[in-house]
Amino acid sequence: MTTTTNVIMAPVLPQLSSYDGRTSCADFLTRFVLLGDVSGWDDTKRASYFSLYLKGTAQNWYVSYISDRETRGITTKPTWTELKDAFRVAFKSKLSEEELEQRILERKKGEDENISDYYYGILRLCSKADKKMSEEKKIKFLLKGMSPKLTLEVYNTEPKDTQAVLDYLERREKFDFLIGRQVDKDKRNKKTDEQIAGVVKNMQGFQSALDKMASRFAKLRVNQVNTKTTGRSYGTHQHKRENTEPRGSRPTVLGPYNRRPKPPDQTTTGERLCYNCGKPGHYAKDCKAPKKKKDKENIPPNEESGQEN
Repeated sequence: MTTTTNVIMAPVLPQLSSYDGRTSCADFLTRFVLLGDVSGWDDTKRASYFSLYLKGTAQNWYVSYISDRETRGITTKPTWTELKDAFRVAFKSKLSEEELEQRILERKKGEDENISDYYYGILRLCSKADKKMSEEKKIKFLLKGMSPKLTLEVYNTEPKDTQAVLDYLERREKFDFLIGRQVDKDKRNKKTDEQIAGVVKNMQGFQSALDKMASRFAKLRVNQVNTKTTGRSYGTHQHKRENTEPRGSRPTVLGPYNRRPKPPDQTTTGERLCYNCGKPGHYAKDCKAPKKKKDKENIPPNEESGQEN
């Protein structure tokens, strides 16, 4: 025979920082009530779960509070209203009204802070200092934390309540956002124009360099043509020489680079030829034909020394 046991599961509670009684209880109560509203708790569940979010001094206070009720003969559990009122009396704000107002005056709007965050932050501090604070005083605290320029703008609108201040600040924030986007767009366009101008300038410089290089190559080409015409070349420097004399008036000077072609020294059958007359059958020293004028630059060394081939 099997037996079944009923297991009672503890409720899974939403997260909330526990209260230890060292600071004002107003913030904790506000967050606890908001948590109950989101979780769908009624007053009975709020009273039941309240002690689960206490620790340290606050937890000890809760134990003493329940014991005191039992001592006075009250056996029923406290309602949420009774528990909340007793809790506020035990852990009321430790700051005086003057100290809270000083904290409000020290609250300044950050340069990049959202308007709504600043507005509701000031009203929250005002509510802590005095729940019945007048609208005029709240407006004064709101203006104190803003920059002088923004304070003057809001003051000139003559707001009648804090809502009017919020409406103006929200309109101003939207306007600043639109102007900021336009300024950013203008900066981007200016940067793009500068980049395009830089690219064009670089292209112009590159084109100028190409033109100079083309001009230099053209000059080198002309020098090469002139060198071929005059037949003179001196290393990398080439000079053009004007030829004012008619062609054929000057004798041709044979150099090492423009010798006349050497006549063949043997026939197709292998028979030696005379270097003087160019006929086979004898050598130049035995040739009976008139001797040719010797060209020392064109005669081979063996012929010049009188040696036979």
